[in-house]
Amino acid sequence: MASLVLLMFFVIFLALRVPIAFCMGISSLIAVMTTEYPLQVMAQQIAGGIQSYPLMAVPFFILAGNMLNSTGITSRIFLFATNIMGHIKGGLAQVAVLANMIFAGISGSALADLGGLGVILIKAMGEAGYSKRLTLGIVLSSSMIGPIIPPSIIFVLYAVQTDVSIGRLFLAGILPGISIGICLMLYVYYLDATGKEKCPLTSKPTLKSVLFALRKSFFAVIAPAVILFAIIGGIVTPTEAGALAVFYSFFVGLIYGDIEWKEMPKALMNSVLTTSLVMVYIGFATIMGWIFASDRVPQEIASILLSITTNKYVMLFVINVFLLILGCLLETVPALIVTIPVLLPLIQQLKIDPVHFGVVMSFNLIIGLITPPMGLGLYIANNLCNMSFEEGFKAAMPFLIVLIASLLIITYIPAISLFLPNLLMGK
Repeated sequence: MASLVLLMFFVIFLALRVPIAFCMGISSLIAVMTTEYPLQVMAQQIAGGIQSYPLMAVPFFILAGNMLNSTGITSRIFLFATNIMGHIKGGLAQVAVLANMIFAGISGSALADLGGLGVILIKAMGEAGYSKRLTLGIVLSSSMIGPIIPPSIIFVLYAVQTDVSIGRLFLAGILPGISIGICLMLYVYYLDATGKEKCPLTSKPTLKSVLFALRKSFFAVIAPAVILFAIIGGIVTPTEAGALAVFYSFFVGLIYGDIEWKEMPKALMNSVLTTSLVMVYIGFATIMGWIFASDRVPQEIASILLSITTNKYVMLFVINVFLLILGCLLETVPALIVTIPVLLPLIQQLKIDPVHFGVVMSFNLIIGLITPPMGLGLYIANNLCNMSFEEGFKAAMPFLIVLIASLLIITYIPAISLFLPNLLMGK
């Protein structure tokens, strides 16, 4: 009964365009008040949901992403990627993918990549004569790699909800992130080779220019490796890696003298606001999950779906379709937190590896940043490229198809996700 009341009011508030956090909180409150549950259980569940040691990583990763745009790291990563990839078919479009793959290893956020590195890439591609259509498509789609290559904010949230090792999830994201990048690079190569897009190339780099670019960007480029090896080597826990990312970003800014001190208060304030919002999501999602669990909703849904098919490959396809639709309607974080309690019993019964599923689920919902009406990433990219919503969506569609193809590859080849964690941490 409580679950039915909760869902009914959640949908009503969502249709009325009430902010998603309030949809979750108010509908949960109404559900508790109209049933036999004591009201104090809401406060207990909300407080318990946010009192988790691994969640301490979230504000650090958010701050690291904001600091990257205040310490000059983004421009140095762009310089390095241009010297490595700028002369290959696709030119700066290939550079965009490589630069985002490197940047992903520091920020852990798609929107941080888009708002920081994306600004530099869009300006450079515009000046070089690339079409707005290609510029928006590749910058937006390649920024989706941000939360997949570790560190990753969304992986931390998934791990906390499912009691999965954050370290295993971080390792599991490396090869899928690279796979997504390769798919995008191949598509850009195809567009250039067939003449569908004009992609001016930079001059072929000399050894001297490569070494110069490496010297100017060395500490920025190796940042992902430093953070990852610190985790694997046991120097820091995955939770502490967030703090390491912050200090390393600050350290690199000091070395190169690129810190924009006037931007630091803004970075700190944005980090506080974003962290507060994420914690509100987590708190309200915890009480929602508790209500669902009390009414045995996840088990009932699992039973219904399993009565249709017990083939895990068919079920993964059904789940992917469901999550892609959900990603159009909800923001990534609340969508992840709300659906985990429902889907977890299902994947457990089908013996789907929760680490592999974490990568699949996270990337699926991240794609929602491109798809309207919720597609926040699409709106940001439209604004940066000065394009209308219709033009931006049309430009993003081919790249959205490439991302969905990448999702299917990751879904049906679990070894891509599981090879590194099994190799380095055992099965």
